[in-house]
Amino acid sequence: MTKKTLNDIILSVKPVYAEKIFTGEKTVELRRRFPVANSGGAIAYIYSSFPTKAIVGMAFIREVLKLSVEQIWIKFENSACIERSLFDEYFEGREYGHVIIFDSTRPFLRPLPLNKLCEKFGFKPPQSFLYAKHDLKKALEIHAWYEVLNKRQERLDKESEEAIFDDLGSLYEN
Repeated sequence: MTKKTLNDIILSVKPVYAEKIFTGEKTVELRRRFPVANSGGAIAYIYSSFPTKAIVGMAFIREVLKLSVEQIWIKFENSACIERSLFDEYFEGREYGHVIIFDSTRPFLRPLPLNKLCEKFGFKPPQSFLYAKHDLKKALEIHAWYEVLNKRQERLDKESEEAIFDDLGSLYEN
């Protein structure tokens, strides 16, 4: 039996939608075309297009559904955060579309700007999505862990600061 390989991807998203993904308001992303196989459990790195032009965070993909356009609207109207007229325009001429359902999301405290991604990895932003190349994927994984560790350190620093003020307060109480 062979191990299933997950293909992490980079999704290009307009900044207004990227922001809604990370506030939890937008829990799905819609695409005209998208590979359904091997997508559940993969990571989608969110590239926020012009004017942001940076990878701004990541989302864990729960599953990808291929549905009729009308089924997509009926089931995901609210969680897609799109007006009906824009939805119709986007899927015009399509019978089917894809829904990428996010499990959880994590914004980056320090987004990775396009100019640095181009310089270090030869990255070219996708129109819709692309598979993350091995070296870029490793760098994004390291960046995500670095941010987790920084958040944890900031929390420890804050707790230490509060402990110091508590200790100072107890000195004045005596």
